[in-house]
Amino acid sequence: MKTFLVLLPVLILIFGFYMYRFSGRKELMKMDLVQFVNAFVITPTIIIWIKTVVFFSLSNNNIINDPEDKFFIDTLITTISLFLYAFIVMHSLTKTFALNKKKDPLFDTFEHAEYFHLWLSHLMTYSGSLIIVLILGILNLFSPLPYFQSGINLYIGIAAGFIFSILFYEALRTFRVEKQRRFDRLMKLQIYVYTFLLTLTYILFKPRFSPQYSMYWGTIIFYIFSVVFLQFLQRSKGNNKTQPVIFEGFVWRKIWSVIFGIITFVPKLLLRLLSIRI
Repeated sequence: MKTFLVLLPVLILIFGFYMYRFSGRKELMKMDLVQFVNAFVITPTIIIWIKTVVFFSLSNNNIINDPEDKFFIDTLITTISLFLYAFIVMHSLTKTFALNKKKDPLFDTFEHAEYFHLWLSHLMTYSGSLIIVLILGILNLFSPLPYFQSGINLYIGIAAGFIFSILFYEALRTFRVEKQRRFDRLMKLQIYVYTFLLTLTYILFKPRFSPQYSMYWGTIIFYIFSVVFLQFLQRSKGNNKTQPVIFEGFVWRKIWSVIFGIITFVPKLLLRLLSIRI
C-alpha cells in the first residue's frame, strides 16, 4: 500500500503528459478529451491521494490523537480541495471552448455551453442527489443514530422526507430542457429503482419505527411520495414547448401561495405573542 501511494503521483504525472498529445484532437461528452481527463480522472485521483496520505500520517503519528482534531484537519483539506476542484472544472470547460473556437472561428460557444447547463449538469445534480439520499437512508439502517431518542426527531425526519419530495417534484415540473421526456424518464427510472431497493431493505431487515432510524424513514417517505407525485408529471407538447398537463396554472400557484403564506405568517404570530408576554 505504501509503495502504491509513492508511485501513484509519478504514474499520474506520466499519464498526464501522455494525454496531452490528444489535446484539441478528440472529445468525450462534448469536452476536449484531455480536459475531461484532467477534470474527472486526474484531479479526483490526486485529491483522494492527498486525503489518503493525510489519513495514514494522522493514524501512524502520536502527535494528534484527538478524533475531533483529525476530523477538523480532514474537513479543512476537503474544503480547500473542493474549492480547487471547482476552479479546475471551470478551467477545463472554458479551455474546451477556446480550443473549439481556435479550430472554428464560427463556433457557437453559447449553444455548446447549454449542453452542460441544460442537460449534463442537471442530470448529474439530480441523479447525484437521489443517490446521496439513498446512501444516507441505508447507512442509517445499519448505523442507528444513538443521540436521537425523542419521538419528535422521527416526525421531523418524516416531515422532511415529505417536503423534499414536493420540492423534488416541483424542481422537475419547472425544469425545461430540449430532451425533456428523456430526462423525465431517467428521473422516474431512478426513483422507481431506489424505492424498490428501500422496500427490499425493509422486508429483509424490518427496522423499528423509532427515532434512531429517523433518516431511514424520512428517506422512505421521500421516495414513496416522489413516486406518487411523478405520476402527475405527464407532459404534452404544444406551441413548441413542453408543459405539464396536471398541476399547472392558477390552482397550483394558488395552493403554493397559501402554503407560503402560512409559512411566513406563523413565525410572525409567534414573535407577536412573545412580545406581548414580555
